[in-house]
Amino acid sequence: MEQEVVPQLNQNKNNLLKTVIPSVLATAVIVGLGVYLWQKSTNEKVVQTLEQKISALEQQVSIKDNTEPANNLPPSSTPKEISDEYVQPKSIVIDEGCLKSQYTEGTGQKISVTCNQVGEVALSSSVEAVLESKHQEKILTGTDYEFDVYLEFYENNIKLNVPPHYFPSFVDANAGWFGLNISYLDKNNIYISDSGGHEGYPSHYFFNGTSWAKFSPWDLVKNVLPDTIQPPFSILISQKYIKITEERYCCDQVYSDTPDRKANRMVFVLERVSKKIIETSKIPR
Repeated sequence: MEQEVVPQLNQNKNNLLKTVIPSVLATAVIVGLGVYLWQKSTNEKVVQTLEQKISALEQQVSIKDNTEPANNLPPSSTPKEISDEYVQPKSIVIDEGCLKSQYTEGTGQKISVTCNQVGEVALSSSVEAVLESKHQEKILTGTDYEFDVYLEFYENNIKLNVPPHYFPSFVDANAGWFGLNISYLDKNNIYISDSGGHEGYPSHYFFNGTSWAKFSPWDLVKNVLPDTIQPPFSILISQKYIKITEERYCCDQVYSDTPDRKANRMVFVLERVSKKIIETSKIPR
């Protein structure tokens, strides 16, 4: 009887092992797979976070590189609005046929104006500028050779309320030295550049709707011009921008004796109202 019980126990033990071992193995596989998947997900999140941080840093570096001026100059990126908005200046000169000159020994040179105005130019289809003489007749002497001229502005033949600003006419020497370039935005924003006379620098003026004032390109760009020598400038005007171009000069070397300055001139674009420099570039000298 005892011999029959022992085989029965062994058989039950074998059956239990056959049931438990696969269950343990299956559980271990499931738990291991779960741990693996959890660890993989965690790692992927860490990697993704690091990649985002790296991308953000790269963008910051790229922005800094694109906006940081080189050699203390403003950035050279150009807003799209800059192009093709500048008013082309209109030139006005003295009609020398309207002047009569007579020299009398011991008296001086007598200048007489024979026209209603000594010059005119159309600024637009409705706006005109006329050049008037301060004097209709005057005898010029060695101590008094002033014979100034000034501008009047008309819109649809109605005179605008622009006070006169007097310019030297050079009629005592050569009226051909006289010339004005007018950039007319509207009746409250008028820019004028003169010719500089005989081998002189051009001067620039601005009317703000109330009064005239000197406009100095040098004061606006001297802190960023790669030179300490003041050159002559020309200006172009739009509603939004002012373009200041360094010009050649006939007689003096107005730039430092370096390869870059000898080869190139500077061009600056500024916001017209704030006078902030927003672009710099170079053009061949």
